[in-house]
Amino acid sequence: IFDSRLFLRSEPCWGVHMTAPELPPKWTKGSTVIFRPRKDAMFYVICAPLPSGKCSITMVCYDETLQRYPWLAPPIDSQKSWTSEQWKLDSKPSKADLNNGDAELSLNLEELFLMELPAFLDAGIDRRTLRTARIHPRVSWLDMNLPMQTTNNSSTTKNLARDESCLFGEARYSTPGGGVALVGDSCHACTASLGQGCNLALDSAVALGDAIDECSVGTPSNRNKISSNDLSLAFANYGRTRPEVVRPIQAASEAASKNSHKW
Repeated sequence: IFDSRLFLRSEPCWGVHMTAPELPPKWTKGSTVIFRPRKDAMFYVICAPLPSGKCSITMVCYDETLQRYPWLAPPIDSQKSWTSEQWKLDSKPSKADLNNGDAELSLNLEELFLMELPAFLDAGIDRRTLRTARIHPRVSWLDMNLPMQTTNNSSTTKNLARDESCLFGEARYSTPGGGVALVGDSCHACTASLGQGCNLALDSAVALGDAIDECSVGTPSNRNKISSNDLSLAFANYGRTRPEVVRPIQAASEAASKNSHKW
């Protein structure tokens, strides 16, 4: 049993995702393009080419964006996976999705970009792309914390993670006895603001492999013979040491989710 407590933290930003049917001719293949309007508009647009030849476009919005454009408010249902929903839409779009989409949203976006970011439309983004627009829920990430030990002065076990804070106290990515270890989003999901989610997951897999290698016994010729005790020790060591590497990156990503529109 894991002795850590998990908190799904939501941040005051979200994305409006669009898919252009082809890369605009003025853009270089393989390059990510970022459009920024004047600062008081409180949003920016990231455009990234896809292997299919299409272009993924995300308009990053913040709570401050709603002061001028309340119709960009994100959906309340944050439990639905927007990535899986977008994958289904991109992989097998319906005829309505291709031809109509959200007509009101696409018209509002066209008016917004004409006023705030005309260079975005001038680059070759047309109504076909705007009709694919979908507003996703606020971004979220996983905060894992160990409860404090009950003290003699209190009969209540307190947790170091406050409701309004994050990354407080210690964490562990394995069960205390090393029976199970977690990697990736199962223990350290982070916001997409710094693009570090996949990197952290791959890094954690390598760190777990290194921990297993360090705890294996025997001569070089038979080191592939690892006992269950070796694995448990490796899992526990990884689970205890990995959070101190990951959590500062989670904190930086969380800060970017709140403040990157001010940079």
